[in-house]
Amino acid sequence: MAHNTVMAGLTPYRTKGGEPFSGGRSQFYIDNGYGTALAAGDPVLVDGNYVTRAANTTAGVSGVFAGCMYVDPVTKQVVTSTYFPAGLSSGGLLEGQLDVVAYVYNAEDLTFLAKTDAALAATAAGATHPVIYGTPSSLLKRSAALVDADAQADPALGILVQIRSFPNIAGTKPGDNPTVVEVALVAPKIV
Repeated sequence: MAHNTVMAGLTPYRTKGGEPFSGGRSQFYIDNGYGTALAAGDPVLVDGNYVTRAANTTAGVSGVFAGCMYVDPVTKQVVTSTYFPAGLSSGGLLEGQLDVVAYVYNAEDLTFLAKTDAALAATAAGATHPVIYGTPSSLLKRSAALVDADAQADPALGILVQIRSFPNIAGTKPGDNPTVVEVALVAPKIV
């Protein structure tokens, strides 16, 4: 299966059984004034119906941030975005809530495409690797999360993903691009 849309961060790809991704996502909230920026592709934790950026696998990873919707505090217009600016507070009620609406890809059997910070050998399949966060791109505000090429097993030190395969990207043979991998979240926290 060719897939030529590898965005930054973790991009939904397919189910663990090999079925294509159907586009499903769940709705939660981001607390007004939450101090960390979120970009589509960032691993997140849902706790008490509120989304925060996931810090380590031990605490849990509920899914991957897909985007948000809020009332702009200045223009009072509804904004739909793949980026949540740090410290933003919604400027009015939206769907009966004053908090920012957040969308999360959180199916338990979902896999993602991700870029790595260095080429990986085919023997990396099955290994766990940490996700490295960065600053979202200044223009498109996409996630800067990458998979670290150095294997790691301690879930308390960061977000871990398991390398599942080297997918067929843009018509190439599997493994031709060793910096793009299919991953699954390690120990997802189901919400």
